[in-house]
Amino acid sequence: SMLNLTLTARVLRSMGFMSIFTASGMAEALELFMKSPGIQLVLTDLDLGEGDGFELSRKLRGTVAEPPTGSHHHSPSDWPVIIGLSGAAEQDVAEQCAQAGMNAILSKPVPRGLQQ
Repeated sequence: SMLNLTLTARVLRSMGFMSIFTASGMAEALELFMKSPGIQLVLTDLDLGEGDGFELSRKLRGTVAEPPTGSHHHSPSDWPVIIGLSGAAEQDVAEQCAQAGMNAILSKPVPRGLQQ
C-alpha cells in the first residue's frame, strides 16, 4: 500500500539512506532497476498486487529471463541485496524467498531494534 511505502521510505531516511527510489508495482520496479545503475538494496513486499515479490526477485536475478539490453546489472557482483517484506515471516515463506534469490526476509512491521 502507499502508506506502507511512505512509512518504509521514512524509516530508511531516518537511518541515513538518502537515495530512495519507490515503485508502485512490479513493472515500475523492473523499469527503475534497469535504468538506475548502482542500486544496492531492494526491499520488496511479497504481495505486490501485480505479481509478487518472488517473481520480482527472480526477474531481478535473471533466473527467469536474461537482463534486457541496456541493463546495468549484468553479473552477480552488480546485483543488489534483495530483502522481502512479509506480514508472515514463517519458515516456508523464508525458504520461498531464498529460492527466488532473496538474501533475507523481514516481517512487517520492521522491529524497532532493526531500524537503528
